[in-house]
Order: sequence, then C-alpha cells, then structure tokens
Amino acid sequence: MRIGSNPVKKRLQAYSPKRIGVASITFVPFLDGYFKEALDVIDVHLHSLRQTVAEDIDLLVFDNGSCDELKEFLTTQHHSGVIDWLFLSKQNLGKTGALNWIFSAMPNEFIVFTDSDVLFRPGWMQRSLEIFDSFDQVGIVSAQPAFFDGIPGVAEAAKQLAENKAVQISDEQPDPGILAEYCDGIGASDDVYQRLLQNRLKVATNQTSGVGAVVGTTHMQFMLRRELARKLVPLPATMALDPADDFDINRRMEALGYLQLSLPDPLVYHLGNSLKGRNTAEVDQVRLKGVTSLNITDSTETSIRRDGFLKTLLSKAAARSSTINRFIQRIYSLLFDVLYSDSK
Repeated sequence: MRIGSNPVKKRLQAYSPKRIGVASITFVPFLDGYFKEALDVIDVHLHSLRQTVAEDIDLLVFDNGSCDELKEFLTTQHHSGVIDWLFLSKQNLGKTGALNWIFSAMPNEFIVFTDSDVLFRPGWMQRSLEIFDSFDQVGIVSAQPAFFDGIPGVAEAAKQLAENKAVQISDEQPDPGILAEYCDGIGASDDVYQRLLQNRLKVATNQTSGVGAVVGTTHMQFMLRRELARKLVPLPATMALDPADDFDINRRMEALGYLQLSLPDPLVYHLGNSLKGRNTAEVDQVRLKGVTSLNITDSTETSIRRDGFLKTLLSKAAARSSTINRFIQRIYSLLFDVLYSDSK
C-alpha cells in the first residue's frame, strides 16, 4: 500500500536535454598488452572533449562490457561531473549494437558519436555545424577528412552535390602532413600511406558562404541529427567490432538520399591505443588544462587519486585471479611488450 504522498510528484521538473549530445562507446576487456594504456587514453579523450565544446552538451558514455577497473574509473568520472549519463552493459553488444541504443534513446537535436580513443581539437563542433548550415540534405559530418575511398554513398553524394549550381566541386590531393598524422593514428603502413596519397579528394565548396567539405565520412567520429539517427536503426550487430557493420550506416544514408561529408581539416585525432607518437605535446596540454569549465578537480590531482585507486583495484583483481590466469596474462603482456616495445 502507499503511505503518504510522493514528495516529488508535480514538484520536480524533468531535465531538459542540451541541443547537442555526445556519445562515446568504451570497451576494455583487461588492462594488459594492447589495452595497457587504455585508461590514460580514455582520460585524455574525455578531457579533450570537455575542453573543446562550443556550448554545453550532454555527454553519454556507453560501456560495452569492459573490465571492472574501467567501469570503476567511468563511475568516478560520472560522480565528478565529467560524464552526464553512464550506461554499463554486462555484455558486449557490438559497436553497432550499442549505436542502436544510442540512436534510439538520445533526446538531443544533434547526436555526436565518437570512439573512446579520439582526441578533440578546438573548433570541431562549430565547423561541423557550419557544414549542416551550408549544404542541403546533410546526413552526417565527421571532423576528420575522409581519406579512404570505396565507402558506400560517397559517389552518389558527389553526384548530388555536382547538380547544385551553388556548390563547386574540385579534386584535391590530400595534404601529406595531415594524411601522415591520420595513418599514424590508425597504425597504417607506409604502403597504405602512399596509396592514400594518390587518391584525389572531392571537395565541395558553398560559393556563397565559402564553407568547404570533403565528400565522404569516417566511422571513428561523426555528427548527425536525431531524426536521421532514428531512421538508421536497427543496425546489424554481428561482431563486437566489424567494419562491415559500420558500412551499413553509410548504405542506409545513401538509400535515404542524405549527404556524407567531413571537414577538410583534422579537428579530431585518432589516438589509437597509446599516447606515444607524434602528438605527445598536444596530449600533455590536454592533461595540464584539465576540465576547468566544470569546476572539476585539477587533472593532476585526479590522476594521482586515480592511480592509487587503480592500484587498489588491480591488487584486488589479482588476489581473486587463479594462478593459471595470472600466468597466462603475464605471458601475454610480456610477449606484447617484446613485439611492440619499439613502437612510437
């Protein structure tokens, strides 16, 4: 039976979502080998995002069945205010499986998806919104130039833009420095770099506003409107991570007649699984700045507390592990270090 009256009934207003919501999907099964820097990478990812937004956002993190250590870290970030909405899944639903939840549920006018190893740079949000304002029937905008060819829908988008007399289409060679940074972030070989360097990018320019966009998009980060996101689901989810599932997004947008575009300049950077590499100074600046706009504790103090917190968690996890599991994981970690110790 009910005793008394609910004190919040007709008294507590529901939250009004921000115009833009950003969703990041995380998956770290353990903290060794390939994933040994995962916590630091995700920490930089979240801080760079908060530092570079042009307006208040709602930040959702969808954890796709990660280890307890990452879940505890994300919970701490949620309590401190870095993360607004935190979804913790016991199972890995696959990337597109998680996108089915995100695209169906997020209430924001614009939804931004990002992998959890992406560093954001100032201006990415404003420049992405400019493209929506400068071209008709824009479906998706990435803040990273699309270098790969063969993405479904790109050829049709170029044809559609060429029919618009207010838009100029030009073929341009990729900037070697920008392309080298992109290949570094995804771990591409020099052969891949040389092949992509030969590809010509189709660049569309609105002759009135002067805003330009590369025809094509990437899957690591993109922005789209809520109404389109609802039309794309349900997406197939056959594997935890499969480019074939990602491409269904492009096919569905093409079928619906939407443009797929990206910024000519890289205002996001794919960190990969390590903070080592060409952009260490940029990463250091993100760590130094912290998230002052939210009055969140200084990032250095947060890092110190987090390091101690993680050591406690790791020691507890190790105590619970069986001897054979510790032995196998140690062998894996040692082999990974031997194979990739010279990676920059």
